[in-house]
Amino acid sequence: MTESYEGREQTETKHLILQAYLQSLIFKVSHKSIPISYIDGFSGPWESRAQSYRDTSFGIALRCLKESQAALAAHRKKPLVRAIFCEKNRRAFLELERFVTGFASEDFKILALNDRFENIIQEAADTTADSFRLTFVDPKGWTGFGFEGLSKLGGRNSEVLINFMYDHSNRFFGDARESTKNSFYDVFDDSELSLIAASENRESKAIQIFDNKLKNITGYKYVAHSRVSRPLADRTQFILFFGTNSLSGLEVFRDAEEKAQLNYAYVRAKAKERAEEERSRQVSFPGFSKGVAETEWNMGRAAIRKEVKEAVTKRVVENPTLIYAEHKAELLQQFPIRRTEINKIINELGKAGVIAENWKEGNRRKQVPPDDCVICPNQ
Repeated sequence: MTESYEGREQTETKHLILQAYLQSLIFKVSHKSIPISYIDGFSGPWESRAQSYRDTSFGIALRCLKESQAALAAHRKKPLVRAIFCEKNRRAFLELERFVTGFASEDFKILALNDRFENIIQEAADTTADSFRLTFVDPKGWTGFGFEGLSKLGGRNSEVLINFMYDHSNRFFGDARESTKNSFYDVFDDSELSLIAASENRESKAIQIFDNKLKNITGYKYVAHSRVSRPLADRTQFILFFGTNSLSGLEVFRDAEEKAQLNYAYVRAKAKERAEEERSRQVSFPGFSKGVAETEWNMGRAAIRKEVKEAVTKRVVENPTLIYAEHKAELLQQFPIRRTEINKIINELGKAGVIAENWKEGNRRKQVPPDDCVICPNQ
């Protein structure tokens, strides 16, 4: 963990996911030969403690996009990049504007807007209509965005990353006051709030509803999410939702997630160790938190792999005509797992005789099933 994130370690995880994703974005879409646009709807800055705003979403985005553009230029490719930053607070906006405009050039366009995100959506959509577009939505609470508005920024060449402040929102799901219910309206209507409040697992119900609305209203084919816990408590603080129309986009998101979450496992273990040392006034053994983090991470990954194996085993029986690409898409949406891990699990199930190893038959003889390979039970 970098010092600028001390006391807000969970924010570093969010930023690491954004950073890892953006580092791959330009390379992923450079073959399309279209501009690349990044839209930050709630830019800040808030609580920045680092030089050059390296601990802010806009600082991270500008650095990643500039570096990736320069790397492509070395290979005689240099796509036009646009970055739109929106901030409603006047004082924060002036600070934001001073910094981001310094990155502008002929092939790196910057637009800074002092307004509410909802008010600039149409302008942002029109400005970036010819490009591949990533929209980053990171409000302080649950207001300031809605699925209807986000649908204007959707489309085939678009992706969205939304930070939903679950822990804060959860305190108000059962609030009967009209003002509270109205504040949720763009995200959850009254009936959805009632369903969440009455659920035995509010978090799972909220995720299910959010996922469905991001698909059905905003129009994304694939939606995945990543939970980020509080540093010192084993409960979810916020949930990152990712929407895309591309299977490769899902893969990039899961790759970025694992890097960030593994780092956070070490950070959380160290934060808990410091808290316990302060409470007990006793110093832990050197390397103690590292060992705890690795043990908990490995146990967590093993549990996820077990769930994925069970899900695949069930799906191939229920849907024996599905091809591998369809299985991957469902698993990448449902579980925090990478494509490479899914490949290993499929091979393990094949060797165990649970599924037929069709991809090793005839002239194919592949180590990994091709996307069009039917995955079915072993007869």
